[in-house]
Amino acid sequence: MLPLMSTPAVPLTSTRAGILFVLVLISTIGPLSLNIAMPVLPTIQKAFAVSRESATSVLSLFLLGMAAAQLILGPLADRLGRRPVLLIGLALYVVASALAAFATSIEQLLAARILQALGATVGLPLARTIVRDLYDRNEAASMIGYITMVMVIAPMMSPYLGAVASERFGWQAIFVICVALGIAALIIVWALLPETRPASLDTTTSRDVIVRSLTLLKMPSFLAACGTGACASAIFFAFQGGAPYLVINVMGMTETSYALWFMTIALGYMMGNFISGRYSRRFGIERMILAGNMLGVAGALIAVALAFVPVMHPLALFLPMTLVSFSNGLVIPNAITAALSVEPKAAGAASGLAGALQFGLSALASYLVGAINAETALPLALSMTFIAIMGLVLHRLS
Repeated sequence: MLPLMSTPAVPLTSTRAGILFVLVLISTIGPLSLNIAMPVLPTIQKAFAVSRESATSVLSLFLLGMAAAQLILGPLADRLGRRPVLLIGLALYVVASALAAFATSIEQLLAARILQALGATVGLPLARTIVRDLYDRNEAASMIGYITMVMVIAPMMSPYLGAVASERFGWQAIFVICVALGIAALIIVWALLPETRPASLDTTTSRDVIVRSLTLLKMPSFLAACGTGACASAIFFAFQGGAPYLVINVMGMTETSYALWFMTIALGYMMGNFISGRYSRRFGIERMILAGNMLGVAGALIAVALAFVPVMHPLALFLPMTLVSFSNGLVIPNAITAALSVEPKAAGAASGLAGALQFGLSALASYLVGAINAETALPLALSMTFIAIMGLVLHRLS
């Protein structure tokens, strides 16, 4: 192992608060990098004189890159260790963010976004894996809930930050912010995070990793947990694939207005994760997932009903989506923990596979909704309802 990637002399993660600090930081980078570009998609469309579908690819290709990274990062973390994979991923993120800031064509920007996603994603599966390294099943669900609750503050603010930066300095400024964040995270992880990979994995070979991954894919309980979590995530990104254009282009509001409305969604998600962190141990993972799925279906159906109101208003979009986001806060951390608990010795591979399905389905949902080019909210609301029902059915089949 490289000297710079060895365990630091004074590990911060000797306390629960220290674990939360580092894991929240690395988990935040991916969602922040994704959401900071949300309100500027119409601006990017105009800047490069491209179609709405091409501009939406700034979102969908980032999600696709996140999905691909998940397949690689989990097994690599089992094989090489959590710490070196984190450091390499963060370095790639810094370089890719700089390339995005200097892009002169939509093709260059999209290529940089894919590379940026590969680096930004590193914190998501590895934070979950590190939690699973250190805690039992129900305690891990509680920790993931708290991590996600705190982590969501940055993505909640990032659309507003991106909107303000774009309006004052141009859309390139959002990627300059990403460069600064990546450098800070790289320094903190290098200085403070020790290796947590269990000693039992020290002799893991590449063949072992592949066998574990294939074994997981044959387990119905693993696939059901991954599927219901992926559906919860896909509802959110289906919304993000259509809502910015409805609010900014159809309703005529500003990027900043969209970002402010988006905060209601983030608050709903944060509250759902708070409930998960507080009550998962008491009620158990399965009950929390079921309650979340049912609330998600209810929120999507409300969105369908409000889509028939003659006058379009952001409240008709963001009110039901806030309920859906609250439900996601109940479903996602518990579904992830359920997937990682199927085979604890393959936690890294399980985290990667679960994340790949989550972001792969999200990429598909955002792309399809963005390609519809609808001038009303009904196609978006119907898409959300279909995905919500699919998540509920998958969980009930487990």
